[in-house]
Amino acid sequence: MGSAAEQSARGGGPALEGAASHGTAVVFASALTGVPPFYAVSVAAGVVRFHFPRFLALALVGRVLRFTAVFLIPRLVSMLGA
Repeated sequence: MGSAAEQSARGGGPALEGAASHGTAVVFASALTGVPPFYAVSVAAGVVRFHFPRFLALALVGRVLRFTAVFLIPRLVSMLGA
């Protein structure tokens, strides 16, 4: 099993066992809404060694959805008001 310092050096340990499932939701929510700030979540994901391809996919989908909404909502509002 190893000491806590050895587990921490390998990026494992009891503190990070459920981090992937919670981290997935946090990364996607942050990319989609900006809460918590996406920059801070990105740094934290690197610190805890979040799986990079998963992070990249979640970030890409979340940001595309966010900026699509930012682009389309004013147009929809103007169409409804006209």
